[in-house]
Amino acid sequence: MNQSFEYINTYSKAIYNILERMKNFKQIKYSNGNKTLHDIIYTVLSTMEIHQKGLFTYSLDNQLKDYKLAENSLRNEDMLNLFTNHVKNSLEANSTKINININHHLKSNIYIHIVDNGNGISEKAIKKVYNPNFSTKAGNGDIRGVGMYLSKSLLQTVGGDEHIVESSIHGTVIELFFPVKSSKSLD
Repeated sequence: MNQSFEYINTYSKAIYNILERMKNFKQIKYSNGNKTLHDIIYTVLSTMEIHQKGLFTYSLDNQLKDYKLAENSLRNEDMLNLFTNHVKNSLEANSTKINININHHLKSNIYIHIVDNGNGISEKAIKKVYNPNFSTKAGNGDIRGVGMYLSKSLLQTVGGDEHIVESSIHGTVIELFFPVKSSKSLD
């Protein structure tokens, strides 16, 4: 009987945590229109800043205004979820600053760097961070260990990818790459 109570308690905590996270996303307005990458990422960052009450700052590359998701790429909602996961991970790593910049573009693909000044990811954890159900954070009944896995999997479904460029006690650099269309000609 006691073990049944523990399972109920664990699942109740997990459901509560999911509901709490959903409150954060009520302010994000999903759009069926093809927004620029800047619009999509700005929505996430501005919403997260509201919830963090100005405890962190961000910079967002203005060149992202020149790019939209390609037809063979992810939907706006997918990108909102993907960037929300990365911003939340940075905040949970005690980041006070995050920068999202275009690293480069190649034909119809864009390479974006997400750079934070958080605690970083250990070398041992970097090898596992994209495995399903692996987390660097304590769980306590919370559902953890799927965000990075889902982010990479989503990008791979459209021919993109994601990887950790570097990580140290001074922060982490993650590179995303995926198909885009540009209002400017691409090299």
